[in-house]
Amino acid sequence: MYTQKINNILKITAIITIAMAFSTFAGTLEPTSPPSSGTMKTLDQVEPRIPIQSVPSGASIVHYITQPGSYYLTDNIVSDEKYRHVIYVAASGVTIDLNGFSISRSWVQTAASNPVAYYDAIYIKDGFSNITIKNGSIISDYRTDGDNAYRGFRFGIYAYGNGTTSLASDCVTVSNVSVTMTDNTGISLLGKGNLVEKCTVYKCDGPGITAYDNSIIKNCIVYQNDSYGITAESGCIITGNATSNNTYYGIKAENNCIIKENIIKDNSSTGIYCSDSCDIQNNSCSGNINNGIRCHDGCTVKDNVCTGNTGYGIYCHNGCTVKENSCSANTGSGGIYCYRGCTVMENTCYANNGYGIYCREYCQIKANTCTDNTGTEIYIFTGGIIADNYTFN
Repeated sequence: MYTQKINNILKITAIITIAMAFSTFAGTLEPTSPPSSGTMKTLDQVEPRIPIQSVPSGASIVHYITQPGSYYLTDNIVSDEKYRHVIYVAASGVTIDLNGFSISRSWVQTAASNPVAYYDAIYIKDGFSNITIKNGSIISDYRTDGDNAYRGFRFGIYAYGNGTTSLASDCVTVSNVSVTMTDNTGISLLGKGNLVEKCTVYKCDGPGITAYDNSIIKNCIVYQNDSYGITAESGCIITGNATSNNTYYGIKAENNCIIKENIIKDNSSTGIYCSDSCDIQNNSCSGNINNGIRCHDGCTVKDNVCTGNTGYGIYCHNGCTVKENSCSANTGSGGIYCYRGCTVMENTCYANNGYGIYCREYCQIKANTCTDNTGTEIYIFTGGIIADNYTFN
């Protein structure tokens, strides 16, 4: 009994000793002072942003941005000042977040006075680059109603460029912006290396979107504009867009452009019109008032669907490769036309009004299927090779 008591006392003593040791190393659990107030950052410290409505004005300008930074709208801007740009950018490294709001303008003169809008919603001055505009709307009122002519903005977004590196406004990004009813082009970026994405341009009295060399235009909706839907200079990529019901070409592109996976429909002239050495693939061109696709020399035209256009489905000039396209029910002169030195392979031309395939000089026409066209299924005017095709009429 005595021995058992001694053992219990020793165990209790050991437990107390261990607990005191842990307490010594752990230190006190009570805070010695309140938390520092300097550990938290405000939103402006994390991402400094400036309300556009707080930006001061300048001559012919409502809000004049002269410093790099991130700017945002806090509300809609309704401008009745017809002789002023609403936002004028004279700095590089600027981001303008419209923040879901709109910039709008409408002013009236009598129709007899033929008023013209000379000022823009957003104007980027020459020589300033790396500018982003995103997430909102530009609404311009351009119409005539009886004796009144309503006029809003000249351009929705305009970036200056005149072909010289020193004066161009390069590398402008416009994302998720809608522009309606401007007096001229909806979005006009005249410098190089621009990006226009996820934009909608509607019923402008000029082209919908214009971008200069080495730009990307993707995933935009462009319709009912009173000129071209999209115009692009050399080396541009135009992909994933829908252009419809514009009064001229759906897409007009200069040399060395890539034009892929667009839907071009019901425009009042050719669907896709491009210059030399372009790559035109996987587009749908239908119901256009002329050719579905027309290209100049050295182009590749592949895997397109051209149907119900009032000219040829595809019309090519010299040295083009035309492969694996489908041309049907085009009501002009036929499915495919090539001028000189082209390779025309593995296409399907069906039920066109006129020739299935017509080649002018020294072309190779191989492994095509041409059926139920109203004219000659395959015709070559002089020289060339016709081989391994299937025809039926």
